[in-house]
Amino acid sequence: MTKPEARTADASNLNPIGEDVAVARARRRRDPKYVEIERQLAPYEHLARLLITYRIEHGLTQRQLADLVGTSETAISRLESGQHAPTVETLRRVGEGLGQRLVIGFEDKSGTRELAIVGG
Repeated sequence: MTKPEARTADASNLNPIGEDVAVARARRRRDPKYVEIERQLAPYEHLARLLITYRIEHGLTQRQLADLVGTSETAISRLESGQHAPTVETLRRVGEGLGQRLVIGFEDKSGTRELAIVGG
């Protein structure tokens, strides 16, 4: 077996803590595959931000939120990563654990919405 080729770089251009976030994001967004995956994950990332905001505003740790929801800290971390599609049942349990209702809906191109409440 051969060794993988090492990438060479000018040491003067290297940053010891990694690439600047804005530069890295701009580079990735030139890749059509990345852009498509980012588009597909956008709703989950938005949901993750809602959950993180709620948790922080209520002074909860991921462990405490997991206990309220009846799940693991790992499951909460996965939800908060915004990189996974949660099931409706998981979202219902999160809502229930937070004392809230899960509301799901559809919106047409004109902005007309039909909503359904899932759970109590």
